[in-house]
Amino acid sequence: MEIEIHNTKEDYSNFYKYFYFKRAIVAKVFIAFAVATLFFGGKYSETKFETIPLDNFLKLLSLGILIFGLITFVPYIIALRRLASIAGTSKSPEGKKKFILTETGLQVETETENNLWSWESIRTADISDEFAFILLYTHRVYIIPTKYFNSEKDIQSFIGFIQNSALKVKTKSPQRKVWRLYWWGLLGFIPLIGGITGLVLLLRGIFEFKDKFLILIGSACILFTIGVYSFLFHEMKFGKETGNNFAQISQMQLNGLVKDIEFYKFQYGNYPDSLQQIQKDNSFISIVAPLLLRKSTSGNLNYQYQIIGNKYKLYSVGIDGIANTADDIYPTLTISDTSKIGFIKK
Repeated sequence: MEIEIHNTKEDYSNFYKYFYFKRAIVAKVFIAFAVATLFFGGKYSETKFETIPLDNFLKLLSLGILIFGLITFVPYIIALRRLASIAGTSKSPEGKKKFILTETGLQVETETENNLWSWESIRTADISDEFAFILLYTHRVYIIPTKYFNSEKDIQSFIGFIQNSALKVKTKSPQRKVWRLYWWGLLGFIPLIGGITGLVLLLRGIFEFKDKFLILIGSACILFTIGVYSFLFHEMKFGKETGNNFAQISQMQLNGLVKDIEFYKFQYGNYPDSLQQIQKDNSFISIVAPLLLRKSTSGNLNYQYQIIGNKYKLYSVGIDGIANTADDIYPTLTISDTSKIGFIKK
């Protein structure tokens, strides 16, 4: 069976619109917003949807749209630019073609080439409203406008023959093995695991398969992990929301430290000279200020504590990380008569 056609630039432009914006569109939307949810929706997974703060919902929506754009619009633009760059050259897909189905593969004859693509090299063949198309593992695509077929039956027979022939030899195809490794790139959206996966894909792409797309996918996985951890590191040190969370933790720990300090005096008759002394009896007591720890891992990172006569001051630096400023955090006491304890705020 053979068929002769004449492809135009408009044919390929229309096909790219279908391929990137209609084909598997539901799966693309799902992937985009599933990845976005990993970043902004996970913390609200146990709450009702209507309780998600609006700003976080907008972040999730924006990131989902961005990821959707990366997996649809970006490849579409790249495909159009490549089509324009090779127009008029021997690599251009435009022009006359003859497709011949043989026992060993698909023969494609053009004005400049005569290629026989073995069935092992064909990834898939399918039909849309306007085109029959054949995708190769080499990332080449052949499209055949349906107007060149005499009937719907002819289209089904032509594509069905290709599908069945490729299916029979799929386990023998080395290109298929590489293509299946491409899908492992989806693990790249999981930080750390994706970085390790990316390293494996990168090395196999370089030394085993010598495949540039596998190298690209592996590199992207590694860069994604680096980017995520860089973002988290920056957020931990400078993020406003993270600072507020650390401030809440500091408030709870300071309230508990007042009780621990007062209990120390009850045991020994005087207040400790330093916070380290109360840890001798209970090593589980935390005296490290989270808001100092987020800025540095060296130096004195403990809560601010000072003996003043028979009283003491206890507080934490605020989000600015500087002591004796307006956002310093002090214990909040629930007892009405503070004269019975030694804590003083000023």
